[in-house]
Amino acid sequence: MAAEGVTTVARPKPSTRRYLVWLSYVGGRSGFHALAKQPKVLTVVTLLERVISETLRVPYKQVRLAPSSRTDQGVHALRTSILTDLPAEISSPISSIRDPTDLMQWKKCWNETLEDYGFADAVKILDIHPVSPGFCAQRSIAYRKYVYRLCVAKPDTEWHWPPESGLLYWPQLGGFSEMHHSWLLGQPFDVRKAEEACSLFEGERNVACFYANRELARRELKHLEKTNMLSSSDTMRYMLHVKFSAGRPYHESRNPELNARMSDLFDFYNVSVVARSFVQRQIRRMMSMIVSVARGKRTMEDLKWLLDNPHPVNWVRFNEVLAPGHGLYLADVVYDPRMFTQPLPYWEHGWDTAENQSSALVKEDCDDESGEDVFEAALRHEHPDVLGLPYWDSTLDSLLPSPGDSVVWHPLFFGNDKGEVVTGPFAYTKSIPPNHTEPNPLTRNVGVAGALLTPDDVAKFREAPTFRHLTACLDPWLEQTSRRVHQWVGGAMADIYYSAQDFVYFLHYAFIDKLWEDYRQTQTDTDRLYSYPANYEACTKFHYGHQSMRPFDPLRNIDGLSDAYSLYYRYVDSPAVTCGTNEDCTTGFMFCNHLNGSMCASSVRLGGNCTGLTEYHACYEGRCDNDRCTQPAVSPTARLNAASHNPDDEQKVDAAIH
Repeated sequence: MAAEGVTTVARPKPSTRRYLVWLSYVGGRSGFHALAKQPKVLTVVTLLERVISETLRVPYKQVRLAPSSRTDQGVHALRTSILTDLPAEISSPISSIRDPTDLMQWKKCWNETLEDYGFADAVKILDIHPVSPGFCAQRSIAYRKYVYRLCVAKPDTEWHWPPESGLLYWPQLGGFSEMHHSWLLGQPFDVRKAEEACSLFEGERNVACFYANRELARRELKHLEKTNMLSSSDTMRYMLHVKFSAGRPYHESRNPELNARMSDLFDFYNVSVVARSFVQRQIRRMMSMIVSVARGKRTMEDLKWLLDNPHPVNWVRFNEVLAPGHGLYLADVVYDPRMFTQPLPYWEHGWDTAENQSSALVKEDCDDESGEDVFEAALRHEHPDVLGLPYWDSTLDSLLPSPGDSVVWHPLFFGNDKGEVVTGPFAYTKSIPPNHTEPNPLTRNVGVAGALLTPDDVAKFREAPTFRHLTACLDPWLEQTSRRVHQWVGGAMADIYYSAQDFVYFLHYAFIDKLWEDYRQTQTDTDRLYSYPANYEACTKFHYGHQSMRPFDPLRNIDGLSDAYSLYYRYVDSPAVTCGTNEDCTTGFMFCNHLNGSMCASSVRLGGNCTGLTEYHACYEGRCDNDRCTQPAVSPTARLNAASHNPDDEQKVDAAIH
């Protein structure tokens, strides 16, 4: 019985449920034109739609499949995934599925049906498990692993290339099992060159030359006359792993006799490639260049030139043969397991209905194939050349005689350090107080209270045994150290309720995030993922590991330790390094501070305190005289930059500069 005066409404059950199907398939001679669905041709997705519809007795049009990756004709998969959305109630499946809720019966029945269709050796269902409605097969991936197989004839192996067939042929073997499972190559082939060529691809690369986009190439052809660089950031990829290694015959475990004969005649190699995402035909074009370098047709300098001059048209200039698809294997797609039940972001799919849409704060479009995070895309829309977020390493300022005199408070960077912000990129910004009254001018009061981070603080951070020792409830040191910077900047930053209205806030916490990621890399997998404090060590129940991470439901506090995004980004090292001369400090805004252990430090702005730094060229746009950075006149560039935000306010500008 409901309480008097209270009406209870039963929440309707969802009409569909989402599952992730794991499978393998053989390309090449199996007849598949691709993995993803295409009109009027046989694909892996088209075949599975028929199998699912027939076995579960679901109308064909209600079977929705979304593959995690797209592969070309001939490409194989050892383990990949497809997301499917099916009716929640499977009422009348075929007789071999006695229990419609038993997914293992689904798996067995689907494999038997594939065998009946004649595809037993072409497609195999490996596993099926349910996932959250917010899960996206493509965008929730942590990384993909591909393997490209090479079969190279040994120097004394007799081989021919009959013009009538267009295929390599070895008389010693007759029917050759590797024909449709690797790239068959003759001599010469230099393994050392292949290894070196692979290493050039690792790290962050603009792979536009390896992007098979004909429309883009045609559109950009005229642009190429002016520049060899592709302006779009769509082709930036971070290659986690590109390695050349020894391989094995494809049928090694099936036919030992044939395996022995092949090992006498051929060498087998694998090229493993790991990244979160790839551009169209990237790996096949990469393999074309790697093989050409190994065979002496291209030089290492040719490959470096392609990487340094990223544009699809440049590939055409080299006139390379595309590596065959049948040598490429999608070896695995990897997810953080927590994404299956608590996806972040919450991906909205085109087939979502009102009943299964979420109110999650962080939502993205699973069907958007742009490959960029929304925030990153917005940033690049305004600044296409920006590939990351800046951070403020305040240790570079902390060792100056007066840290508030650092060049970061120059109009080129943060703007003035005292009173209303009237110079720099944030000049005349308004801040909104907590009571939401009329906005106030953004103000600062640098150096009056608090303190900046120091090298000793960074060292202490890195020496913490586990994450537990960095939490405020066990040891408030890190929290207090970070808040010291709020107080040191002063003004809006000093008030925790609206400190984020000064952009310096984001630069400061981007550096804290960098220190956190640097620290995580020193931890074991167990310490990194599971060293969250026990409940009895928490300040309140809101700090418990399995409590919601407000306001980021459905994340839990302990999910902050997850590796889910650690493969998607990297941090550039801080220039806070040991130095011998100013040239070691990389930019014109720093100098080598020999007063504090010969460490790079921020330059001192005009009018700033340069006590003891006369011989170190520590002043930006000036020199150190009588312990002050001076110059006969203010730089015209600096004056124009400072005044450009409000030309009528010269008095405030002059006061801020001086």
